[in-house]
Amino acid sequence: MNSDVLLELRAARRAPGPGRREALTALANLGGWDALDPVDQRAMARLIEVKALTEKPGPMHLCGSWYAVPAAVGRQAVLDAFELADARPVTMRLGASAWNNDRHNWDLGDHGACSRMYITPALDGWTLVFGTVPTVAHLQSEAAFREAVRAHCAELSGRFGVTQWYGASCGDGWTAWCLAEDGRVTDRYDILEPEPPENDHEPVIRYYDDLVARTAPPTTTRFEQLHIEGFGAPTIVRRNRSLRGDERHATEVAAGLSINPAALGPHHTVTGRALLALTSCGIGRPSTPGALAC
Repeated sequence: MNSDVLLELRAARRAPGPGRREALTALANLGGWDALDPVDQRAMARLIEVKALTEKPGPMHLCGSWYAVPAAVGRQAVLDAFELADARPVTMRLGASAWNNDRHNWDLGDHGACSRMYITPALDGWTLVFGTVPTVAHLQSEAAFREAVRAHCAELSGRFGVTQWYGASCGDGWTAWCLAEDGRVTDRYDILEPEPPENDHEPVIRYYDDLVARTAPPTTTRFEQLHIEGFGAPTIVRRNRSLRGDERHATEVAAGLSINPAALGPHHTVTGRALLALTSCGIGRPSTPGALAC
């Protein structure tokens, strides 16, 4: 963080006249929370508290991965299980904005996407946790990523009884999900998996009776080739994949089994507060740059 630029922007924030809002945005983009002076930090904290009083859930832009766990396990249990620290109350809008910033801001460096996670309030009995856990953040192959995610999902279900993991991309059509109960994976799917797992066509009727019944007849070609940045050569996936019950998009499965974040709205019952917390990659590091919506 350039200290001279920081001082100039802070001076612009304190000076009368136009440009103060632009200076605040520039400070946030330069260094996030740490770049704000104490006066602005207190003002932002008050604004968050005021907005949280009347905030209603709204649809989220989905690009990345998230978990769904029963809200009954409690907030501290979620923080402990994900090894999160320095949890701060935020608005749902700010938490969603932070998650999207960390997914789309390409200037954040090696730990930009794994330094913090957004935890929703309880939504109709479910808590959603958005972000990438450090143990899977830097894996270089799709296979290693899938294996690590499924192992983590199973581990969490051993704590919580039930854990669901979902993934979706706004850029290339990727979608994936993993369902786990009592310490074991019960079903999973990844559109990029070259070969189907042994239960790829085992319907998830035990979780959602209507999941297969609502499935349209098999379609023809899905994706023949996808270029995934960071995974090297193009990934060849199966041609003529049928859209059976266990090959639905993550948002469709989430809508039936827990909460679809893309369809959040005032019809959802909200209990508690949204939190933004640091992972082990974020503890002791400067705050993540990026101006966030509040």
